[in-house]
Amino acid sequence: MSHLLRQGGFYLVTGYCLLRLYELLWAQKTYPFMAQIVMAAAACYLGARAWLLIKQGPHINPSEQAVFGLLALYAFSLAGQHTFIGSMDDMEEINSFSFTFTVLVNDVFWLLAGAAFARCLLDHSLKRAIVIMVVMVAIVLNASGEDSLFVDYYAIVADSSLKSLSHLNVAEFAVCLVFIAYASVKRFRVVIFLVGIVVLFLLGGRSSLYFTIFSIGAYELLAGGRRSVLYFSVLGLTLAGLFLLALQLGWLDYEDKFVQKMLMVDGIEEDGSYQERQYITSRSLALLSQQWLIGNPTLIVSNFGAVGSYLHNLLSVWQFFGIVPFLATTAILIACVLRMRKALASTPGPLVVFGSLMLIYTVVSVIASKFFGFRFLWFSIGFWMLRPEVLAQRRSTRGRSTVARRLPSDSRKRRKGKYSRPMKT
Repeated sequence: MSHLLRQGGFYLVTGYCLLRLYELLWAQKTYPFMAQIVMAAAACYLGARAWLLIKQGPHINPSEQAVFGLLALYAFSLAGQHTFIGSMDDMEEINSFSFTFTVLVNDVFWLLAGAAFARCLLDHSLKRAIVIMVVMVAIVLNASGEDSLFVDYYAIVADSSLKSLSHLNVAEFAVCLVFIAYASVKRFRVVIFLVGIVVLFLLGGRSSLYFTIFSIGAYELLAGGRRSVLYFSVLGLTLAGLFLLALQLGWLDYEDKFVQKMLMVDGIEEDGSYQERQYITSRSLALLSQQWLIGNPTLIVSNFGAVGSYLHNLLSVWQFFGIVPFLATTAILIACVLRMRKALASTPGPLVVFGSLMLIYTVVSVIASKFFGFRFLWFSIGFWMLRPEVLAQRRSTRGRSTVARRLPSDSRKRRKGKYSRPMKT
C-alpha cells in the first residue's frame, strides 16, 4: 500500500497527460472522469501524509505551514468577495465568483498532485522515455491535417462534438511529457529534445515551444557548469540543422502562414493575440489600485465583458485575490527556486531534473503568458515546497545537532574518525 501511495502520483499525472492528448486529439471527445485522476493523485499525498501523522504524531513543518498559509490567504480573499463584492455574469454567462472558486479548487488539487509526484522513486529508464515519446508522436501525427503535419484543430472541432480546441488545451500536457522523458535518460537527451520540439511545433503553441527550449537550456546551464555550455551549443546547432533540413526536404513550407506564425516572421508586435494582450494589460494595470485589498474579478467583467480577459501573468493573482496573496505567491516561488538551486548543487536524479525543468518553465510562463490558474504553477509549488526529502533533511539535521550537543568531546571525535578502531587479537 505504501508503495502505491509513493508511486501513485507519478503514474497518475503521467497517465493524465497522455490521456488528455488522446481524448482531445485522437478520440476527439471529452471524458467525464479526467478530474478524478488529478483528485486521485492528490489523495496519494494526503493518504501518505495522514499515515505519517499517525506514526510520528502531529507535526506540521514550516514548509507545510507556508503552503497552508498561502491557501488561507486565497480563501480569505474569496470569502471577502462573496461577502462584500458579490459576482457578475459576463457576456458568455460565466459567473465571476464561480469561475474564481472553481479555478482555485482545481489549483489545490494540482498542488497536492505535485506533492504526490515529488514522493515517487524515479530512476533512469530509456524504455519509459521511448514509450512516452512514441505514444505522443503517434497521437499528434494522427491529428495532423491531410496536406500538412500540423495539428488541424479546425477540422477536429468540425468533425467532433468538441465545442472548441486549440493548442492552449493540449500543448502543456505535451510539455510535461517531454520533461519526464528528458529527465528519464542521460545519453539520449538530445534526441528527446529534438523530438519534443518537433511535437510542440506541430501542436502550434509558440509559448510552449519557446519556453520549453529556454527551460531545457537554462537547466543545462544551471546544472552542468562549463560542460553545459558546449552541450547547449550542440542542442542549438542540432535544432537549427533540423530546421534547415526540413526546409530542404519540403517538410516545411516557409511561405505557409502557420509556419510564419510559429517562427514570428513578421515580429511579435504584429501578432493579433499579442496586441490583444497588450490592450488588456494597459487597461488592467490602471484597475489594480481598486483590486489591491481582496481582489475584484467583477471589474474584469465590467471593463472587458469577459472574465477571461485577465492579465496573462502573475499579476492576475492581484486581480482576483489582492496584493497580499500576490506577494505571498511570489515569495513561495522564490523559495521554490532557491530549493531547486540547492538540489542542483549535488548530482541531480531524474526526479530533481524533472522538477527543475517544470519550475523553470513555470516561472517563465507566469511572467510572460499564464495566469494564476496555470496548473503547473501549483504543481511546482507542491513539488518543491512539500518534497519529503527536504522535510526529512531538516528533521535529521536537527536530530544530529541535538545528539552532537549531548555527546562528550571524545565521543564526537570518535564519530568523526579521530580514533582508530582497536585491532582484533
